[in-house]
Amino acid sequence: MDFTTWIVLSLTNLVGAVVYLIHEYDAIPQRIAMQFSLKSEPSYYTPKCVIFGFPALIAVLAILFHMLPRWDSLKENYAYFRGEYNLFSFVMQGFLTYTMVLIVLWNERQHNVSDILRWMTPAFAVLMFVCGLLQSKVRRNHFVGVRTAWALRSDENWAEANGKAAFVFYVSGVLCLLGVLDEWIFVGGIAVLLLGLAGITVYAYLKGRREQEARRTD
Repeated sequence: MDFTTWIVLSLTNLVGAVVYLIHEYDAIPQRIAMQFSLKSEPSYYTPKCVIFGFPALIAVLAILFHMLPRWDSLKENYAYFRGEYNLFSFVMQGFLTYTMVLIVLWNERQHNVSDILRWMTPAFAVLMFVCGLLQSKVRRNHFVGVRTAWALRSDENWAEANGKAAFVFYVSGVLCLLGVLDEWIFVGGIAVLLLGLAGITVYAYLKGRREQEARRTD
């Protein structure tokens, strides 16, 4: 995704989110459910004005994703994965907008979204697949990917660590997609993601330690 497409889609998403909230605001109850259990039962309520935190967060994320490459000492490497980076940024913004709309519809008692988790699982799956795509293309940088000292030491180390992370994201995406069948499959997908990324981080750290010890003995 090129920059022009990204900026147009991001602005369209942000304006659309704000317009939608303004249009629906009077129909939303004074206190709304913002957090749900695996059974799609509300577990946390807030004043309805908090819902405007979604477009605010979307705007902050868009600005942050735009600025991060400029702050990175390895900013020249972003040229190799800028399209995937922009795609991930937009999908993240779209994910937040989609979540916001589902929360509004649930609080308006729209029965077709009463099982909110089942509606969220495909969105999580899309997000995981795009994360996997980004991980498979990303080059060395200080903000995106598995960024241990060992991974940053060389392009080969970076490709090994982030290639493994891409696989974890893809597996998690498949499980999240299957989560429409059962909420525990979705939980399994999130568990695979967290444990897999933690394992890769530990692997990269230990491999870096072993290389350091080997250099000291030489």
